[in-house]
Parts: sequence; structure tokens; C-alpha cells
Amino acid sequence: MTDADKDNLYRENFDDFRDRFDEQWKDDGVDIASPHGSLYDPQARELTFPDGTSVPLDTMAGRRIEYSAGKVFIDGQVYTGASSIIGNPDGSVTADSASQIQTSTTGLWDAAGVTVYPDGSLHADQAGVISSGTVQVINAADFRSDGDIFTVGDADQVIVGTCLDYHDVTDTTFDVDPGYSTTTAEETINVTDCGSEPVYFIPTGEGIMTIEIDADNYNISNGTLKYLSDTLVVNDTAHVEIGDKGIHCATLTPPSTYYYSAPDPKDDFALHDNIDDYHICFRRQDDPEMPAPKPPNDGLVDFELKSLFLIGQIQYFRHPLISDTVLNLDFSNVYDGRNPTTVAQMTLSGSYLSAFNVFDINGLSAVSNPAEYLTIVEDGTTWVSLSHLRPPSSNIALHYNDATIENNELRSGNHTIQPLDDVKLAEYAASLDQEKKELMMG
Repeated sequence: MTDADKDNLYRENFDDFRDRFDEQWKDDGVDIASPHGSLYDPQARELTFPDGTSVPLDTMAGRRIEYSAGKVFIDGQVYTGASSIIGNPDGSVTADSASQIQTSTTGLWDAAGVTVYPDGSLHADQAGVISSGTVQVINAADFRSDGDIFTVGDADQVIVGTCLDYHDVTDTTFDVDPGYSTTTAEETINVTDCGSEPVYFIPTGEGIMTIEIDADNYNISNGTLKYLSDTLVVNDTAHVEIGDKGIHCATLTPPSTYYYSAPDPKDDFALHDNIDDYHICFRRQDDPEMPAPKPPNDGLVDFELKSLFLIGQIQYFRHPLISDTVLNLDFSNVYDGRNPTTVAQMTLSGSYLSAFNVFDINGLSAVSNPAEYLTIVEDGTTWVSLSHLRPPSSNIALHYNDATIENNELRSGNHTIQPLDDVKLAEYAASLDQEKKELMMG
């Protein structure tokens, strides 16, 4: 009888001496209970279970191997429909592919290239679904897990809790505990929370975003958060409360900048915090009234009343205007609060007088400037000014808390201010030398 005939006879009659076979392998350090219907290849020293899963037994020293209900159990971990399972010298177990793998903490379905380590951590080249606690990962590639922390090289979705849904995930690390989901990434994070609108976080370097699960509260650092018409650029940290119409409130650590993008660019504006922590809230259309801000460094943007109420150290920006028309999409500083208790109340409308913005300022340290090219008559001398241009004189940096509006003119002391139309602008430009022309046109 040839060796090949002996091997075939061994395979065909394997069920007749499985108990003895198991005892021999136990002597070699493999705790195995081979089921009826198994096949053994003596040349490869590989056992194939009834479901088709093959295990090279020489790689399984020190492990317990069982088979029940169509599943292979290795040290309590479940492998279903696996093509091949190999034990590695470091104590890990690798499956080329499997319809399901279940560890003590994580389940994987339709997985390939999975390695499970003795400490419970794992790596998967690919998986259709990965589930661990309150987390599900859909169509994942290069997935690595170490307890509550896992990294996804690429995934269609990562779902945390009942409605926190990350989309198109790339090279992102998640740290999930019972109340919070923290992500660290270098690519844009696209997440939908319990509302229906997505929130985008664009990291600067390795930016971090922590979301309070099912509570719509975000803590971000080093990145840009975009939600509906709101954009928040954070170079340090910010705590952000999300509402169904936009950002509800935010506590900013400088330097941070909030941008509002209106349907009409004339109504765009920005708020910049560059000195101290600043708290700002936003009342949207049809929202209930909100309490007035309190010093120090607190503000309220009221879209319902089209007003802005700022206390403290904050800067306010608008696009430059000519004849009530946006000149360009640069932002010009129209208000600079420099004292923690300075109070300013302004309008949000884009018309020239309200674009000048300040109608009431209290405090000793504040500077306001127009957002529009204006004709300024100062002590009998006529000037043309925009906040980013060279000022006519040092007296232009005024509080304007005594300003009044008369006959479409803004009056303050010896100053009369009115909008500059295109004809007057052309006449004025013609009277300037080339340097002043370039300065005025930006």
C-alpha cells in the first residue's frame, strides 16, 4: 500500500478513531474535541471541520479547539464559515476569511484577514459589518480595535448609540465610552446626530471632536466645524451646543472665529475671539426668547430680532459695501470690544446705516468702523473711508455712542456720515494719486 493509499484510508476512516486522535494531540499540547464528520490531512497535519473550516493543528499548541452547531471555537472565540484558521507564535489567531467571528467584545461578519490577539484586540483587513457594544461599523477596511478605542482606515458608516452616524470615514480613531464618542482624524469627519442635517469637522493637523452621545453637545479642538449656515474655526478648543437650525451656543477659547453665511452675502458676518474665553448664543427664527448676555465676555446673536448684543472682548466683521452692495467677500472689522465689560448692541441688517452697526456702546474700550465706503465730513473736511483703509484722522476711531440718524445721514458730534454712491466714488478716485487709488480699491 502506497503512502497516498494510507492517507486516503486514514481520511475515510477518521471517525473510527477520533477519540484516540484527540488524545494524541492533547499530548502535544492541543486541547481538541474533533467532531463527527471531520477530515484530517496527515501530510499537512490539518483538521477540516464539517463546516469546511481548516485548522493546521501544529499552530494551535496551548489552545482549546471545539466545534458546535456549525461553529469552530478557539479559546472561546467563535469562527463560523472560516476558510482557514492559523495560530501565530505571538499567541494571536488569524482567519483568512469568515462569515462570522465573535470575540468576547466584538462581532465581525463577512470578514477577511482577521487577526485576534490574546489581549482581545484585533485587526481586520475587511469586514461587511463590525459590532461592538453600542458601535457598528459598515463596510470597513483596515479596522483595528483595542477595547473602547478603534481605528478605521476606511468605512461607509460608523454608528454610535441610537442616532450618531459618521459617514465616509477615513483614517479616523474612535474612543467610545458609555456617554461620549471622541474622534481623532486628519481628514474631514461627516456626522449626523439625532437631527437630520450633517455636521462636518475639518481637522487642522490631528483635530479632535468629542460628541456627547444622543445629546448634541460637541467639544472640538484644532479644526473647523460646519453646520447649516454656521462655520466655527477653532485653533484651540470650543464647546458647541447644536440645535436643529444651527449652533445654539458655543464657548470659545481664543483664537476662534464664527462665520455666518446668509442667503444674501450682504448679511454675512463673522465674530472673532482673540483675547479670552467667550460665550456666545444664537436665537433663530421662531425660537423662544433667550436671556440677555451678562458680563464678562458673553454675547447673543438674535436672528429673530436681527440684533447683536455683545459684551466684552470680541471682534465683529462684515463684507465691505459700496452703495449697499457687497464690494468683495473679504471681511472688514466694524467693531472691536477690548474690555471684558464693554457692552455693544447692533443690528444685523445689511443696509448701510445698520452696516455701520453700532447704535449703543457702553464701556471705555471699544472701536467701531463702518462696513461701507462712506463720505465723512469732519470739521469741514470731506474724506472717503472704509475700515481697512487709511483713516482720515485719529478722531474716526470713536465710540459713536452719541450717534443719531437724520435724513439718511449718521451724525456724531462734528461728523456727518452718508453712503458713497458710484458717481461720488469715481469723482473721488479721480482726485487721488495712484497710491491712494490702489489703497481704496484693495
